[in-house]
Amino acid sequence: LLPITGCITPKNMADGSPSLDSGEQHHNLAEKYIARFISSIRPYKQDPYSLYLQACYFQKRKKHKLAIEEFKRVVGVDPNYVNAYNGMGMSYDLLGDFTKAIDSYKKAIALNPDLDYVQNNLGYSYLLHGDLDFAVEAFQKAIALNDQDKRYHNNLGLAYARKGRFDMAFAEFQLGGDKA
Repeated sequence: LLPITGCITPKNMADGSPSLDSGEQHHNLAEKYIARFISSIRPYKQDPYSLYLQACYFQKRKKHKLAIEEFKRVVGVDPNYVNAYNGMGMSYDLLGDFTKAIDSYKKAIALNPDLDYVQNNLGYSYLLHGDLDFAVEAFQKAIALNDQDKRYHNNLGLAYARKGRFDMAFAEFQLGGDKA
């Protein structure tokens, strides 16, 4: 008889109180367990490095719109992922959206102003956009951070040449390579 009655105890039978199997109490318990379970669920966060590698994969295959979406997912998981902003800027540059590229580089620089390659990319984006004064300034910052990279000198030389300052351009080209 005991297994048949389940949760009914002699006390419950004597005082007429509802048992645990009553519909309303069972429903309330179920709601409490469901609410506790749902509140304990945390969204799955993907590894930002894996997402970054996926974005780079798309970028190397010239699928820049897909790359940008993946870079956005990276910064959605880790808003301080500097290389994702830099990669996003590179893809925007290659799509011709220089305003968004410049904005992406500036976000990367705000997180870490000591990255010479991001300063160079910002300068090149300004150069492509036609903002030569800003390009010169960014290239100069890149060189101040790393004067050994010849590309930075060549890029600054290119910006000077487009501004018509050929003597300064020639000096930078010499620093970036040779007279040829």
